Amino acid sequence: MDVDNHIQLGVAEVDITPDLPMRLVGMGRVFVAHDGERVEYSKRDNPATETHDPLMLQATCLRQGDKKVVMINADLLYTVALEGVRAAVAHACGIPVEAVFYAATHNHNGPCNADDYPAFLCERAAECARQAMASVCPVEAEHAHGNFDRLSYDRAEPWGNVDGSVDVVRFTEVGTGKLVSMWWNHGCHPCSLSWDFNEFSADYPGVIRRRVSEAFGEGVKVSFLHGCSGNVQPSGLKRFVDPPQMYFGAAKGDFEMVERMGDCIVEAGLSALKESPRRLDLGNLQFEKHEIELPIQAHCGVEELRGMRERFGGTNLKAFHESDPSSDLIKAASGMLCEWLDELIGQGGAEYKTHTISGGIVSLGDLAVLFTPLELAWQIGARVRERSTYPVTLFSTTSLGFESYLTESKFYELEPEKRPYEAYGLQSMAGFSYTPESPSVFENAVVGNLQQIMEG
Repeated sequence: MDVDNHIQLGVAEVDITPDLPMRLVGMGRVFVAHDGERVEYSKRDNPATETHDPLMLQATCLRQGDKKVVMINADLLYTVALEGVRAAVAHACGIPVEAVFYAATHNHNGPCNADDYPAFLCERAAECARQAMASVCPVEAEHAHGNFDRLSYDRAEPWGNVDGSVDVVRFTEVGTGKLVSMWWNHGCHPCSLSWDFNEFSADYPGVIRRRVSEAFGEGVKVSFLHGCSGNVQPSGLKRFVDPPQMYFGAAKGDFEMVERMGDCIVEAGLSALKESPRRLDLGNLQFEKHEIELPIQAHCGVEELRGMRERFGGTNLKAFHESDPSSDLIKAASGMLCEWLDELIGQGGAEYKTHTISGGIVSLGDLAVLFTPLELAWQIGARVRERSTYPVTLFSTTSLGFESYLTESKFYELEPEKRPYEAYGLQSMAGFSYTPESPSVFENAVVGNLQQIMEG
């Protein structure tokens, strides 16, 4: 066997649970996206003092000859310390920054970008990547596709369908058949626990990892790639209020819901692997970074945008503690929104302009992983997979940054006050929304990029 030309894979895992106390991010008053009635404080208005289960980070090193790629996957809401983590991993592994793909599981029970946590995260990610690089071995792979959707629903259209796809890729060492790593891909928000819960947890992706370890041994490292779930939520959190409000008046989820979610997804994936595994031709390792310009619609003029930029760091968020606008959580949220506002102000606040998002693709023969900073509606993901030139296309959303939701065209055609949250809520705080053309622009661009990298 020509080892130098064979795909080699190494994987490592580290604990990234923060020191306590620290605030959780992902649910609570910080995400009230309108100027309605004041709501009561929740437990999440105070720093967390307990951890239910650890937050983890996995580094996967892919190598073929002199070509190397590192994929970082962490139990975070968004890619905290994005540039710092990528730079630290690139330096530790001796690879260009462009070869580092950093993704979050979109965990709503993780920490914000606060205090010394970014530096700690960079250090842990670099060490984990070094361990993964040192453990590479030639691998072969199998893929299986299962389905489970009875514990999730489309929160924009609760009466409609939802994509319950469960994709599993199993990597084994060539020659020995030893199980090295597994990738799990599913699209449902890891927000099974409501705002009354104030402990750190990896939510159902953590359950998936634990169940797989119980089945195959602790040496098997599992990476959860967060699929297209911009409008998909666990059934334990029903939304009973009108858009663009979200999460308030919802039924409370608990750890029983978390365990059920994880168990059902594992059962669906393992059953598919047992019944219909498909051998993948791993072929050549390729990767690319790309930028896509999406049409946007500004909802106010330049002066109003400037006023939003000046007021409370550029947001109309309701803070955890409105007397303390310097709180770490508010800093993290306002920083993102101010970037959007600055871009829109620079464009002149015109009605139709574009917003550039950065994504990328890692390709292994029959298999492609599409990284995007967007939270995509499941319908968009399903159409891209159907059109993809690859036999297996996996999504890793909330990767390489965060650029809000992208949902179905029909919702952007509605008046703002009638749109579901995914089409207006978060973006409205930065004075814009995507347009009815944006979904097709995104789909055509990524399908074209997939075709180009396969042919190139």
